[in-house]
Amino acid sequence: MKVLRLLFGALAIVFIAIALNILAVRRDLFDASVMIAGGIGLAAGLLWLVLTLILMAGSTARRRNLAGLSSVLGSLIFLAICIVLYALARRWDQSWDLTQEGRQELAPQTIQVLENLEDDVLVLGLFTNTGAREIDVAEEKTRIFLERCQQYTPYLKVEFIDPQKELARLKAMNLTFADPQGTVVIRKDTKEANPPQRTIPFTGPQPRLEEREFTNALINVVQDTKPTIGFLIGHGEKDITKPESANMKQFLESEGYAVASAVIDVSQGTVSGDHAILAINGLGATQGAGATYSPREIEALDNFINDGGRLFILVDPQYASARRPLFDWLEKRFGVVVGEDLLISGVNERLGEVSLVPDSAVPSVFQSADLPDTMEFHGCFSSENPITRNFDKRIDLLAARSVSVAEDMPDKATAQRILNTLPYTWAEKDMALLAEGKQPVQDQDEPLGSYGVGVAASMRTDRAIGDTGQTRDARAVVIGDSDFLSNETILNGGNLNLMLNSMAWLSAREELIAIRPRLAENLPINLSDADERRIAWISTLGVLHVVLLAGFVVFLFRRKYQ
Repeated sequence: MKVLRLLFGALAIVFIAIALNILAVRRDLFDASVMIAGGIGLAAGLLWLVLTLILMAGSTARRRNLAGLSSVLGSLIFLAICIVLYALARRWDQSWDLTQEGRQELAPQTIQVLENLEDDVLVLGLFTNTGAREIDVAEEKTRIFLERCQQYTPYLKVEFIDPQKELARLKAMNLTFADPQGTVVIRKDTKEANPPQRTIPFTGPQPRLEEREFTNALINVVQDTKPTIGFLIGHGEKDITKPESANMKQFLESEGYAVASAVIDVSQGTVSGDHAILAINGLGATQGAGATYSPREIEALDNFINDGGRLFILVDPQYASARRPLFDWLEKRFGVVVGEDLLISGVNERLGEVSLVPDSAVPSVFQSADLPDTMEFHGCFSSENPITRNFDKRIDLLAARSVSVAEDMPDKATAQRILNTLPYTWAEKDMALLAEGKQPVQDQDEPLGSYGVGVAASMRTDRAIGDTGQTRDARAVVIGDSDFLSNETILNGGNLNLMLNSMAWLSAREELIAIRPRLAENLPINLSDADERRIAWISTLGVLHVVLLAGFVVFLFRRKYQ
C-alpha cells in the first residue's frame, strides 16, 4: 500500500505540473488539455490522501503526532493569512513600478513646481479602451506617475476618461483632439470660458508621458506672464531664429518664455521691442565692419539696464579687440571682467575645452584650489548664487575664456563668480599665437589655478516697482563660451540647466531654478506574446519546478541512506 500511495503522489505532482505549464502557455483555464491534466492530477492527489489517512489510522501515536502537527501548521497558516489580509487592507491603493523608469525619482524642478502650486490644476488622461497592450501600459504608467505627483500638492486633480464615451463632455471643455495612443491635457481648473491649457499627445511605438513634457506644460499653464527674451543681432551674434539655434529656442519656449530677435535703434538710443531679458549670444563669432559696438549702441544698452533690464551674455575667445567697448562697459557698470585669453585645461584633450563638475565627482581635486576665503564653492559651482547653489551636473564648455569679478566694484553693483574651472587650468594670453594655428605654451605669467568662467551681477537702479516703494535691480549673467548651447551640446543636462537656471534668475522666477527632468531615454522594450509567456513561465513555474526537483532529489537521498 505504501508503494501505491507513493505512485499516486508522484502522479498527482506530475499531472498538476503539466496542467500549470499548459495553462501558462495557452492562458485559458478551461482549455481541454488543462482540464484533463488537472483532473487526473486532482484525482491522483485525492487517492494519495485517502491512502495516507488509512495508513496513519492504524497507529494511535501517529494520530497524536498528526493532530499536534496539524494544529501547529494550521496556526501558522492562519497567522500568515491574517498578515496578508492586513497588508492588503492597509496597502490596497498602492502599486509599484519596478522598471528603471518607474524607480526614477521625480526631478527637483518637478517637485518644486508642484509644491509651489496655488491654484487647482486639472489633469485629464484621455485613453480609449482598445485592448492594445502598449496603450494599457501607457495608461497605467501615466496613472502611477500622476499619483506620485499628487503626493507633493493638494491642488493637482487627476481624472481618466474614455474620449469615445464622453465626447459631449470633451466638446463642452473645448477639447477636440485625443490621440488614439493616449493624450494628457493639463488645464487650470477654473470657471473661465477658455482657461489656460496644454495638450500632450502620445506618439511613437512606446507611447508614454515624459516627465519633462509634463513639467513644462504645467509651468506654461500656471504662469500668469510670459517673459520675452530678445536675442540681439547685428554684430555677429548667433540669431535665435536660425536653424543652428533651434534647440535653444525650443527649450526656452517650453519653459514659458517668448523668444525673438532684437536690434539696437541707434537713432532712438534704445533696444527694439519690450524685452524682459536681452541676450547677446556668441560675442566673438565674427570680426570686421559692424562687429564693434558703437558709443551710441553702448548708450542704448546703458538705457536698457538703467530701466531695470536683464542681460544674458555669452562671450567667445576669438576677436576680443572687436568687443572691447562692450567689455569695458560691462566692467564699468557691473564689475564683470572679460579676459582676453583662452582657458587651457589640464584634463581635456581638445584645445580650449573646459569641463566643470561638482565636488562629488573628484572631491580630492578641489582641496588645492586657490580661491579667496569669501568664495563658497561645491566643486566648480558657487554655493551662494541661486543659479548654481544645488547644481550637480557636468558642464562642458567647448572654447572658454575667463570671466571674473573686478577688484574695485562700481557703485551700486555687486557680482559673484558662479563658475570656476578645475584647479589645473591656465589662461593662454597670446591670442596671436593661437590665430596662427600654433600650440599654446604655458608662460611664467600664466599660472595654473581655478579661473572664473561665469559671473552673475546685479546693479541697483532708480526704476520703481509700482507703488511698492522698491526699485528694480538690473541683472547680468556673463559666461565665457557660447558653443556649449549649440544644437548638439545643449542636450547635455548640465549645459541646459545652466542656461535655464540663468534665465529664471534673470526673470526673477526663482521657483524654476532647479535640476530639470532628464530628456527621454531608456525607452521600454516591446515584448512579443511568446517572450511574455517565456518570462512568465520562468519567473513562476520555472522556479517551482526547480524547487520540486530539489525536493525530489533530497527525498531519494534520504530514502537511500536512512
